[in-house]
Amino acid sequence: MRKERGITQETLAKEIGVTSQAVSKWETGGAPDLETIILVADYFEVSIDQIFGRSMNEYGNIDKLVAKSIVSLPPEQRLKKAFEYCWVIEKSIMGDDNTDENTLNEIMEKDSKQKYSQIAYDNGFTFMSLNNDLQYFLLMPEPESGWQKELGFKEEYLSLFNFLGNKDVLKTLYFLYERDNKPFTPKLLEDSIGVQYSEAEEILNKLKEYQLITTSTIDHFS
Repeated sequence: MRKERGITQETLAKEIGVTSQAVSKWETGGAPDLETIILVADYFEVSIDQIFGRSMNEYGNIDKLVAKSIVSLPPEQRLKKAFEYCWVIEKSIMGDDNTDENTLNEIMEKDSKQKYSQIAYDNGFTFMSLNNDLQYFLLMPEPESGWQKELGFKEEYLSLFNFLGNKDVLKTLYFLYERDNKPFTPKLLEDSIGVQYSEAEEILNKLKEYQLITTSTIDHFS
């Protein structure tokens, strides 16, 4: 690892607080004590297993480590961390395993207002927005049965797109999203976005049909 990264024995020794002779000794058959091994692992940002050459387990628990990394954060910080991992995934799919270059924060700080990453393979694609005002990550492996069978032309698409093209429907969706999952009624839509009660009911019934909302029953007491 030292040679791969172009680091001299003297530099490594200085960073972890030992002599260059000690580093030379380790590389010719010796071994540091446990505390120093931990310092070496931290310096190279690898596990102690990797220091001992146990690369066969290098990725064995990666899913659990990622999960713990996200779960350990407060709920309001988890999406941000997950999005950072999405960028690592995007770079990895492109064949880039250097996590030190082009980090997400560096890209987000660049002046360019339109920052996207897209990958297209025969067996799937990704699309990622790295813009500060709108961030998202889409990864779609091709279904085993092929795109045509699962996403081919369907009459239902015309109905859905025509429905979403209605300005009152879009106003409804924006309004409901801003309510942060709070309950609502057709009467609330009538008062809030200026549609007739019957139209509000029709819109909500259609949203339910497309599984964009769910309904519940409220008990009334006199």
